[in-house]
Amino acid sequence: MQAVTAQRRALELGARPGGELQVAVLLPVLVVLVTGFWLAGGDHGSAAATLREYVAAWRNGQPAIAASLFTQPTDPQLLGAVWTDQRDLLARRVAQAAARFGTASGIDADRPFNSLRLTEQPDASNGDSVVVAVEIIRRQRVETMLLDIIPTAQQETVVVERLGQIRLRAVPAPPPGWWPDRRPIAREWRIDAVELAEPQP
Repeated sequence: MQAVTAQRRALELGARPGGELQVAVLLPVLVVLVTGFWLAGGDHGSAAATLREYVAAWRNGQPAIAASLFTQPTDPQLLGAVWTDQRDLLARRVAQAAARFGTASGIDADRPFNSLRLTEQPDASNGDSVVVAVEIIRRQRVETMLLDIIPTAQQETVVVERLGQIRLRAVPAPPPGWWPDRRPIAREWRIDAVELAEPQP
């Protein structure tokens, strides 16, 4: 009803009829362009999406999937061996944190990935690259007073230690095979490096 009223008002103000057909003709073109853009960007159109896929492959032991996410060709078998070392490091550090802070911290040595947090570092990122910190976290109970008379408590997330970092970079995405021009029309995010190490004493 609002559209009809708006059209009548526009005609009263001197607009010419017929523009609705032009919109109807342009709409399919717009749909094709938007669809092409998202198909070209794919599942790796953001650093967070690429990182999510990498961590899921790491947790599920799928190095072949993760190897395709790097900027440089990566051997899945070599990546699997690196993951074994990184899992040992992660399990050891999480077990030490669990022993240090106890069960109330929420750290579960049997599920070390649950105690990880990935945090983008704004001071080390720009439009073409992102640095993500890999941190072990715990829960901490904080008691406060509401209106200075009612005691309340809440849980805070506290960083136990930083294990390392993951560096990602935006690279030109190859266009789909049906795209007439072979020049890239979008960017996708790939992993430059995953750097985990024992914290310095």
